[in-house]
Amino acid sequence: MTRKTKFYLQAIATVMILISVIVVPIIPVKVFLIALLLFMYYYFARRIKTVTPEEQMIILKEEEVWRASREPTPTITLSETIHEVKEMHEEILEKSDEQTISEYS
Repeated sequence: MTRKTKFYLQAIATVMILISVIVVPIIPVKVFLIALLLFMYYYFARRIKTVTPEEQMIILKEEEVWRASREPTPTITLSETIHEVKEMHEEILEKSDEQTISEYS
């Protein structure tokens, strides 16, 4: 995650938590929210790796190559399915008609 992304995420989370601290009248909840805020700062600083924009581009390209190397999963649309069912139905009708004709011949 880039430094800019980290900053924006922390800013949004900080504002939301601080609004909650101000609005909530219960002291234990305020203490919990402040502890949560401190934990968030610790986690973002120590646990989430900061990469440069160049490193992020390399990572994204590697992910793109990995995704491209995977076999694509076949996708079937509803119209294809309906078309296949209609064909199967027509085949069954043709076979039943042939059997009926051969029975009476």
